[in-house]
Amino acid sequence: MSDFYVNMQWSPSFKAKLGMIQKGGELQAFIDSTALKQVEPYLPMREGALTKSGILNTEIGSGMIVHKTPYVRYLYYGMSKTGKPLKFDRSRHPKAGAFWWVRYMSDNLLMLEGMVQRRLNQLWQQNIR
Repeated sequence: MSDFYVNMQWSPSFKAKLGMIQKGGELQAFIDSTALKQVEPYLPMREGALTKSGILNTEIGSGMIVHKTPYVRYLYYGMSKTGKPLKFDRSRHPKAGAFWWVRYMSDNLLMLEGMVQRRLNQLWQQNIR
C-alpha cells in the first residue's frame, strides 16, 4: 500500500499574518477538515475508495492529509504502472484528474486563506473573553 502526503504552502503574506499554526490545535483541525472536504471534487471517483482513504487515514489536526491505497501514487501523477497516461472518468467529479492537490490549491488558496483567517478571528475572540 502506498502512502501519499500533501504539504500546503501558504502565501508569504498570509503566513506572516497567521503566525504559527499549532499541530493538533483547533485552527489546524479546521484547515485539515476543510481542505479534505473541499478537495473531494478534484479526486478521481469510481467507488469512493480514494475519498474514504483520505477520511480514514488523516488524523485531523496533524497538518497532513493522508491517502493510503495501493494505487494513489499512480492516480495522483496520472500515470499507469507502465508509464501510460491515465484517462479519468469525470462523470461523478468533473474536476477529477492528476495533481488534485496542486489544482485544488491553485483554484482555492485565497478562499481557503480567507476561511482560515475568519476561523482564526473567531478563535481569538473566544480566547479573549
